[in-house]
Amino acid sequence: MNSTTSIIEIMFNQLTLLNGFLAFFAGVLTAVFYFWNLSWTINQLSKIKKRGVFLFLSTLIRLAVFFCVLVLVADRNALKMLIFFLGFILVRIFFLKAKKKELNQKEVKHVG
Repeated sequence: MNSTTSIIEIMFNQLTLLNGFLAFFAGVLTAVFYFWNLSWTINQLSKIKKRGVFLFLSTLIRLAVFFCVLVLVADRNALKMLIFFLGFILVRIFFLKAKKKELNQKEVKHVG
């Protein structure tokens, strides 16, 4: 490695198509777990007596899974981390649109 090689070039050289796809897929799967667990937690709140403890533990589990997968996937490569976040954010956008549509349908049924 010569002195003119930049960090960006090193990151691109370490990233293969398969690694990029795996980082994206890991981001998607992590987001599906994260937002499914969030939705499940919210739905269970009415049944739980100690809501604060339940919310804390649920949040702790979601964040632990998120950061563990991020550390394993990123492997000290900022580009893989960005690809992971891209997959995560795309699922978040999809999840929010689906929830919004679901709420709108409930409003229409309730009004009509």
